Amino acid sequence: VKELFPLCNVDDIVAGFYVPDDGRVNPVDVSMSLAKGAKMNGARYFEEVITGITKKNGRVTGVKTDKGDIKAEYVVNCAGMWARQLGEQAGVCIPNQAAEHKRLMFHGRLLKIPLPIHISGQR
Repeated sequence: VKELFPLCNVDDIVAGFYVPDDGRVNPVDVSMSLAKGAKMNGARYFEEVITGITKKNGRVTGVKTDKGDIKAEYVVNCAGMWARQLGEQAGVCIPNQAAEHKRLMFHGRLLKIPLPIHISGQR
């Protein structure tokens, strides 16, 4: 950890891992891209408050919203930082965790340095 991120205090770190092919995305951009592509291929796109998932025989059949239920052959989870919780309602484990991120700017340029993530939940 210290070699990849020299500014990090590693006194209380037991282990770390580095995945060079790992990545991060902006959930808003991904959601908008998915919506645009889906609409271009005939899908209907709704922006409603999802209150639950409807299922039949273990398969998702639609969503419950604040304006009523919507039946669907396919449901795309674009809930952003709430995707994990919505996925749990459908019985799907989505391995994402909402986290606050910091960006370091130096003379107007974004520094491309590794982003250490502390996953214990402690601050």
